[in-house]
Amino acid sequence: MLPTNPNRARLLKDEEGAVTVDWVVLTASLVALGSMATVLIWQETASVSGKTAEFLDGQKLVSTFAENEINSEGTTGID
Repeated sequence: MLPTNPNRARLLKDEEGAVTVDWVVLTASLVALGSMATVLIWQETASVSGKTAEFLDGQKLVSTFAENEINSEGTTGID
């Protein structure tokens, strides 16, 4: 059996540093959660930007406007 030490009993009851430890643990968990969210968002953003680039590369740029040009539906677009 361990000898009884009055300083050990006082140390075990002392809670002054507990708040600091709580804040460190909470802050570390929030940083970890934020990092995970950033990684997930970054991956999805890269995927969406790639799809957007592919879509825009396939588009045709029309630099002039013809008043009576027929569109894909067979109409002129003029009401």
